[in-house]
Amino acid sequence: MRTLCVGEILWDIIGNTPFLGGAPLNAAAHLAKFGAESYLLSAVGNDELGQNALARLQEAGVKPDYIAVLENVPTGTALVFPEKEGSDRFLLPENVAYDQTALPEHPLPAFDGIVFGSLASFRSESVKNAVSALAKANPKAEKLFDVNLRLSFFNKPLLEELLGLCTICKVNDEEASKVGSILFGKEMEYPEFAERILSTYPS
Repeated sequence: MRTLCVGEILWDIIGNTPFLGGAPLNAAAHLAKFGAESYLLSAVGNDELGQNALARLQEAGVKPDYIAVLENVPTGTALVFPEKEGSDRFLLPENVAYDQTALPEHPLPAFDGIVFGSLASFRSESVKNAVSALAKANPKAEKLFDVNLRLSFFNKPLLEELLGLCTICKVNDEEASKVGSILFGKEMEYPEFAERILSTYPS
């Protein structure tokens, strides 16, 4: 099985300690662990964090063919501030490498599965365009949209567009309630949300 995850490579900075993350990166690593021919479409800066990320991805078995190394732009980071309530607060610097993620000029092979998240897709027009092009070029692929409200810049039209591209939408209970409010004007429990999503976005 050949899979492609699209989106951010970033380091969560907690205190002064960096932890490699990004939902698409984590998905790509898990897919490789389970035996997939796993690719990641993203970008890093030509800096220490970028080189360390590439080394870690190689160790995880993720193929680097579609990861660009960019000059004069830093590898993505997320500054994490733990909150007393148990939910972390994030500060996401702009104009980082993954914001410039784009499809390579040469044709890509067909993929059996495509995974895309909300952070990079909402921040970057080039990422959103890449996701759209990949979805249309791989009509038989399963396409998973991993919604992450804590790390995203949501607007209804783009959320609707991404839901229209996916065959699987991954949300937790909190996200289902909030996305339901954005799309349908009210917060709702998971069963009602799932029914509304399936009837509105049948793909």
